[in-house]
Amino acid sequence: MVVSPRPSPDHTGAGTGALCVRAQGDLPVPVSSRAASPDVAPLPSVAHARDLQHRVGRSLQMGEPVGRSQDHLTPAQFDLLNWISKGCPDGVYAGTSHRVSARGLHNRGLAHVTGKSKTWTAKITSDGTRVLTEQAHRVAVARERERRAEQAEAERVRAQQQLRTRALEMLDATVAAGGRLDLGTGSGTEEVARIAHYLARERLLPEGQRLAHEPTRMDPDLGVTVYLEPDFAALTPRRTFPIPRQLRDPHPAVADFRDKRAFVSKAHIPRAARFLQAIVSAATEMGWTASAKTPSSYNGRSDVQPDLTLRLPSQQLVVTIRELDQRGRAGSAFIDHTDYYTRTSRTLANENFLSSGRLEVTLAKVWEPKPILSVRDSRYATLEDQIADLVHTLEVAEAQAQWAQQEEARRAQIREVRWEEVKTDAFRKLTYARNAERLRDELARRETAAAMRTYADEIDAHAASLAISEGKEVQEWARWIRRHADRTDPLNGPLQIVEVTSCSHEELQPYMNGWSTYRASRQ
Repeated sequence: MVVSPRPSPDHTGAGTGALCVRAQGDLPVPVSSRAASPDVAPLPSVAHARDLQHRVGRSLQMGEPVGRSQDHLTPAQFDLLNWISKGCPDGVYAGTSHRVSARGLHNRGLAHVTGKSKTWTAKITSDGTRVLTEQAHRVAVARERERRAEQAEAERVRAQQQLRTRALEMLDATVAAGGRLDLGTGSGTEEVARIAHYLARERLLPEGQRLAHEPTRMDPDLGVTVYLEPDFAALTPRRTFPIPRQLRDPHPAVADFRDKRAFVSKAHIPRAARFLQAIVSAATEMGWTASAKTPSSYNGRSDVQPDLTLRLPSQQLVVTIRELDQRGRAGSAFIDHTDYYTRTSRTLANENFLSSGRLEVTLAKVWEPKPILSVRDSRYATLEDQIADLVHTLEVAEAQAQWAQQEEARRAQIREVRWEEVKTDAFRKLTYARNAERLRDELARRETAAAMRTYADEIDAHAASLAISEGKEVQEWARWIRRHADRTDPLNGPLQIVEVTSCSHEELQPYMNGWSTYRASRQ
């Protein structure tokens, strides 16, 4: 039987690429004829047939066999046939289930099975012996592949168990230490992050808390500290916010939106306006400020102007409502049309915009055009159903921002103290380096002074062999050398340790161990 996409021979299916079925040497039978016959099973789809043809053609091009051969044996079948070839020794198989598999080998002509119960016997055939020889290498490769897969699975299970043990130990130790535990340098940030993710995924953390980490005393060289912090997503309750059925006293931003013709078709402007009013009411209930005026510093795309501004304690957001077309893309529901003769401009409905009634709401920061939050109508939930999630997300973000501000103040104090310690240690190292350099200089000067005195003695010995007039000048030079040696000899100078209390930033920076010399921060 061959399945092939080809034009139907009748006039009704001409040019449609109808799927036909034909036996070898038979005329093609159109699908429509098969569908009318109750005795013929329905054919697969055209896409399935094309995929089948593609795979078969690719296998033929690669020289690979299409499907399994009749001689294919699984490792279990290979072992059974090998057992039969050895005369079916006792103690290998328990029960009688292997006899059912042996009957399958018998049906394939690889073994000859006779008798039942106590009279059951099996012998290998010549084809079975041939298959054992031919399939030995392939079965060995299959066994090795299964062994590696089992080994990899065992390693994965063992690693998961070790991760769980380590995570529970760390969690118990952190709770016992009062919620904050210094791990030292034995654990890295990647391991701690993996443990925190595992505890959160398996829901092993205390209710309303999550495991976080930070450098010990704000210095990564001291190790990692783990601590429990509030999980505001779990602690913040979800509120319900009603959607007004009609607008009696709309917010100025809602009134402006209702009169605007831009990105929502006329039929769906009332619904979008009611949702926008619900956002304003929710913001007012949360203590936030809603304004119709968009900050002049907004640098979003010029063709998209926000419809509402929300002022939260930690940030300022702009809200935009748009309608998606039938392909799920945002576009302009209205366009500005300018008359060529009268030079008058009118706002008309965009005929190329296929209205779908699905709305999308995006929230972005004032100075960042990329949205930070976006919700839209979907098959699972409408915008009205998602307003509680939207406000909950903003409320959680505000709680996290307030917590982050407190944490940053705490870390700044720790960082300042640690910076002073690092700076003190840097001055100590710089003092040591300067004294070591001074020692090398004094040793060099001491050696030079000794060499000068030796040279002066040699000059005096040489002067004794010269005339009186020449000898006086030579001896005068020797005396000057000795005076210069006494002046440069470090033994005649101050001998004490140099204490460094001030220096340039460039000179101190190599000893700051990654910290800045200007402020309490790491480079």
